[in-house]
Amino acid sequence: FVEAYYAAAPSIPELRAFHIAFAMYRAAVGVSGAAMRAESGAVPDFAAGAEARRFARAYARAGIEAIESWD
Repeated sequence: FVEAYYAAAPSIPELRAFHIAFAMYRAAVGVSGAAMRAESGAVPDFAAGAEARRFARAYARAGIEAIESWD
């Protein structure tokens, strides 16, 4: 995907670990909000909260990995 993106827009600056970490933490926060709504009963499927928490942790781990790969 990234190669196709740069081919279509060659003047765009290169994606850095900071951008990936920021995106992963942003996704983790968004998914955590969805989990909170599911766990509060605002979503009919309570199990969705546990699944959303799993995704939030995965996004957060990906953000940490991006930070650790920072050059």
